[in-house]
Amino acid sequence: AFSTKNGYLFDTAFTVLDHAEILAKNPKQTSVRYLINPPDDQPKAVKIVPKAVDKPIVAAKPMTNSQTTASQNIIAKLKFEDAQDAYKREDYLTALTKLDDAEKLLGQITAKTLYLRIMIKSKSLTNQFDINLEQIALLRDNCNQYFTQKDITTEQESKYKDVYMVLEVFKDYEPFDNIVKGAKAGNAKNMVALSEVYRSVYNIPKAKEWLQLAAQKQEVTAFNNLGLIAEIGDVLHDVKPDYVKAMSYYLEGNARNDARSLYFTGRLYYYGSGVSKDTVIAQQWFEKSFASAQKEAQVGNADAMDFLGDLYTNSLLKKVDYVQAFNWYTKASEKGNAKAFASIASLYNNGYGVNKSWEKAVANYEMAISKGYFWSYISIASLYRQKDYLDDNKAQALYLRAAEKNSSYAMQVLGDAYFYGTRVTRDYPTALAWYTKGANRNSVYCINQIGEMYFGGSGVTQSYTIAKDWYTKAADRDYASGYHSLGYLYYYGKGVVQN
Repeated sequence: AFSTKNGYLFDTAFTVLDHAEILAKNPKQTSVRYLINPPDDQPKAVKIVPKAVDKPIVAAKPMTNSQTTASQNIIAKLKFEDAQDAYKREDYLTALTKLDDAEKLLGQITAKTLYLRIMIKSKSLTNQFDINLEQIALLRDNCNQYFTQKDITTEQESKYKDVYMVLEVFKDYEPFDNIVKGAKAGNAKNMVALSEVYRSVYNIPKAKEWLQLAAQKQEVTAFNNLGLIAEIGDVLHDVKPDYVKAMSYYLEGNARNDARSLYFTGRLYYYGSGVSKDTVIAQQWFEKSFASAQKEAQVGNADAMDFLGDLYTNSLLKKVDYVQAFNWYTKASEKGNAKAFASIASLYNNGYGVNKSWEKAVANYEMAISKGYFWSYISIASLYRQKDYLDDNKAQALYLRAAEKNSSYAMQVLGDAYFYGTRVTRDYPTALAWYTKGANRNSVYCINQIGEMYFGGSGVTQSYTIAKDWYTKAADRDYASGYHSLGYLYYYGKGVVQN
């Protein structure tokens, strides 16, 4: 209003300034209003400004509701523009904060703000190191909310495709929307189910978080799974195995006669992990586990049915019977157990207890994936690499889906494909990008391969020094090829003093 050539808008300028001072909680009028002074070549303004300037400098009057709304809308617009700018520069946290502020000032969510929120969150979630299923469920809910609009404008219609594509990117997670809602509502079984999906996308901290909540509700499976996480550790998040803690969780499960906890207790004794090695005691625990699994399976416990199938394929128990395993896996799958489908697929792929069938293996792996057992992406991709069923495009697409679920092995496979030009056009920059993603997820193979690229100058500036740094990282993780490559550098004095 101040900069306009129409002098009558100076009164508007004062009004907006009044609003700004009240919103800033600064009723004291300052000389800033005297900046509203028109140039000499604007006669209309000259007639009005003296009257405005002659106003006594007193505290501004409280605004009416309509004035407050007008001011809030102005600031909301500015906040929205800030959110847009932050989104463009990929500062997604700031973008969401500014967007939240804008919606609070508006007092509602508009189609415009909802669209921007969807775009910001989709980019943010795609670029996050760990997959967050709760945030994905919320994003999917936002997308579905966007599609419920009435009186669609041409501009909004053009954005429908963008929102639809976001749903497509995250469509693998659709089956878990209700699981997320149930877990948030306090359902212990949903908490365990959600933790299993988190484990399948390698987000162990979130898996552990939900398992601890389920354990507080005395959900027996939670104790076993917490023990398993403690026993294995989490290299990606720098958590070392803790056998003592694992045993404490297993004992909680044992007190509830949980078959898995009983088995894993025996396994600690069998390998001497955190306890003195004792195969006799181990077998005693294995027998208790088998009896518990049988008892629970007989009364229709799907998890027990699946685990009983595992026990019939486990050589440690000396009860290997693939026909029995197949029968119990089938019963578990009929109750919707995701892992059971993957186990059935493995039996069909190898011809254990059933006639070998590539088609049935694929079908069951696909069922496992649809129920959130994302580890099966790797398994099914390998089936499309078999000689009689070779389909490079299908295999590549499945490895890509696995990589999107944070499988470092899939990242390794994709990196190799582009590095060696295996069934795709050789592309060193793309290979390096996949190896780097794998290295960031602690794939020692990918770490070493980056060293190889710098050693040979493959798509990068050749550097023995940088190669040595990557080989050292691989060797620090006890990787044989890392040791070998460092030995080569020292033997020939490449990038180091010959020694």
